[in-house]
Amino acid sequence: MNFKILSILLIGFIFSTQLHSQTTTVKGRVVAFKGFALNDVLIKASKSKQEVRSDSTGNFTIECKKKDNLKFRADGFITQSLRVKDVTNIEVNLLLATYSGAFDKVVEGGHMTAVTLQHCVDNFMSDNNNYHQMKDIYQIIQFEYSGAKVVDNDGLTLIYLNSRGPNSLEAGSEALMVVDGIVTNNIAGIDPSQVARVNVLVGTETSEYGTRGGAGVIEIFLKTK
Repeated sequence: MNFKILSILLIGFIFSTQLHSQTTTVKGRVVAFKGFALNDVLIKASKSKQEVRSDSTGNFTIECKKKDNLKFRADGFITQSLRVKDVTNIEVNLLLATYSGAFDKVVEGGHMTAVTLQHCVDNFMSDNNNYHQMKDIYQIIQFEYSGAKVVDNDGLTLIYLNSRGPNSLEAGSEALMVVDGIVTNNIAGIDPSQVARVNVLVGTETSEYGTRGGAGVIEIFLKTK
C-alpha cells in the first residue's frame, strides 16, 4: 500500500479514536415528584449538540462530550441543567412550575396524564423539590433565601437573614427557627430528604411571632411518617 495513503488512514484512525475517547454515553431517567416518569422531555447537550427526548418511562440515552452540560426542558416544569462529569447513569427530578396554567401545560405537552398529575399534586407536593440532593439543612435554607448567612457560634449554628449580621450590637439578631411549629435553636440533625417545605419570613411576614421574629423566621416543615 502506498505510504502516503497508509499515513492518511493512520492519522484518520488516531483522530477517530481520540474523538471517541472525548465522548461518553449518558443514560438516565427523568421524573417528577421524585418517582413519576416524565414523557417527551427534551434533553439537549450543549457541547455535543445532541438532542433526545425521554420515552414514556422517562428513560433516555444521549451522546455527550466530557464535562458536557445537559438541559432538561418540559412544558409546565422548571428547566434544569446538569453538568456531566464521571456519572453516566443519572436520574433527574424536574419541579412543577408554580405559575398559573402550569398544570395544563404539562398535560398538553404529553409529559404526564391529567389523572397522574392530579394525584401527584394532591399527595406528593412535598416531593416537588430537590432537597434530597443537598448536603444539609443549611444549604436548603440558603437555596430558599440566598441572603442567609450561616455562622458557627461556639458549636451552635446561627442563621442571619438581615444586613446586621453576626456582628450586630443588638442581641438576638439571628433568625428564629421553627420546626413543625416548635421553636428550636438546633436544626443540625435534620436530614434534607425529610424536609417537605421551608418558608423564610422577613419583615411584616413575621408578625405572628411578635418580637421573637424581629430578625426573621425560618419555618421548616418535615414530611409526615
